[in-house]
Amino acid sequence: YGTEAWGRVVRRGFKGSLSLAPASDHVLYIEAGYDSYTGQNVMENQAVSGTIVFGRSIPGQKAELFVGGALTAMAFEKNTNHYTFGHGGYFSPQSFISLGPSIRINSRPCKTLWFDASASVSYLSHSTDSTPQYPFNQSGAPGEFEGDSFSGGGFSLKGEVRKLLAPKWSLGASFNYDKSSDYTQWQAGLGLRYLMEGRTAVSP
Repeated sequence: YGTEAWGRVVRRGFKGSLSLAPASDHVLYIEAGYDSYTGQNVMENQAVSGTIVFGRSIPGQKAELFVGGALTAMAFEKNTNHYTFGHGGYFSPQSFISLGPSIRINSRPCKTLWFDASASVSYLSHSTDSTPQYPFNQSGAPGEFEGDSFSGGGFSLKGEVRKLLAPKWSLGASFNYDKSSDYTQWQAGLGLRYLMEGRTAVSP
């Protein structure tokens, strides 16, 4: 495989969500999604995910505070969390569960500056199946990456801010950080957004 390239994984999918208010200051949020993963000379993969959040919303003049708990579950069809030919190199557990308290604060979407920040501490449990070292190996040569499992604590930090520069232009930045004793994952982004219609306030 020395002369062949692999990678360029692309994720495509959809999500659906439902928000309920069982009481005036309490919120129940349910989300479910499906994603497919394809790439160049890598295993095709698919995943399902779901999240349930319940907590109390505390409104303020400039921002809203949410305190509650969340349960997240996710499952990938295949373990392709390696970097040999045929693997996608992304975290793809066959089972993943996260449960714990969280706090979130976000500004009201009627200002020229909008922000959304959250932090959570959780109990994590995930496992992966054994997978071939070279999934497209036609010679029948043996070789597998062993599956593993993990249970323990973790935390997550997420933030996004967006500023309206002009009626049709906004500048935004985002940051996600997830940490457990088993893995660390982070991403950051900066983007300029053009709006088809002019606005006087910024929104997510």
